[in-house]
Amino acid sequence: MARNKIALIGAGQIEEGFREYEVRNDERFRAYLHHMIKAPRWNGEEIAGKKLLLVGEQGLGDEIFFLRFAPALATRGAHLICQCSEKIAAMLQRTGLFSEVVAGDKSLQTTADMFLIGDLPYTVGSLLETDSAHKPPAVSADSAANNT
Repeated sequence: MARNKIALIGAGQIEEGFREYEVRNDERFRAYLHHMIKAPRWNGEEIAGKKLLLVGEQGLGDEIFFLRFAPALATRGAHLICQCSEKIAAMLQRTGLFSEVVAGDKSLQTTADMFLIGDLPYTVGSLLETDSAHKPPAVSADSAANNT
């Protein structure tokens, strides 16, 4: 599904690649978690004062990478909620970026608009424009996780 889109990104056609990567939002791919969440989809309109639910639907490394673009939404006045893997929930909570972190693949009903973490680079801005302006939040390992 996403191979050609990733190839475009790898070839340096970043904007086109991420625009095409949004195919996974199509109803044909209903098995994806975000189709189970009963919430309107945020489409990039003015975000100041709105609640935005960022939904993880990538691998852990991809989600951590894409979340580096989330601070740009907070600086625009969004109140951020994040639904992610239990494996990174404590780390994301410590960033202070999210008003709430929901761990696990749960079907949610929320008043927040929903947005996929994998769409952050395309919607927030191109990688090159955003990378120097918005550094990823500082995170640290969970000491309890280190003892397992």
